[in-house]
Amino acid sequence: MLSRTLLKGRLVREPILKKKKVNERTIKWAYYRIAVNTSRGEADYLNCVAFDWNAEFITRHAKKGTTVIVSGRLRSYVYDNPNGEKVSAVQLLVDTQGLCANWINGPETGPDRIMSPEQDIPELTLEDLKLLDEYTVAAIPIK
Repeated sequence: MLSRTLLKGRLVREPILKKKKVNERTIKWAYYRIAVNTSRGEADYLNCVAFDWNAEFITRHAKKGTTVIVSGRLRSYVYDNPNGEKVSAVQLLVDTQGLCANWINGPETGPDRIMSPEQDIPELTLEDLKLLDEYTVAAIPIK
């Protein structure tokens, strides 16, 4: 089965960057939420998770209100809320993303502001992944 989703929306709030050290490497991921306009003039809200250099990129260059295009696969999961009730949710595990704004103009200009995947992709092994919690492991590709 193939699950592929492409969405354009605005960030609802600032992206949150998380880091975890695994075997002398740091794995990064970012959580953010986008509002996607519907044909009825309403908005659907979707949680997104980006990893590695995508996480760094979105937290550096996007802020609340930034329009983004994201692509990835949908993942459903269940968690316990603070009342102890099980809640079902869906999130987008981001493969690619882009900004729909004039983000090059600003205090940081030129090549320093543009990142490439080669700058920050850790080589992960199955042993590394076992050390991470289940929530994070689902979206990191094994090399």
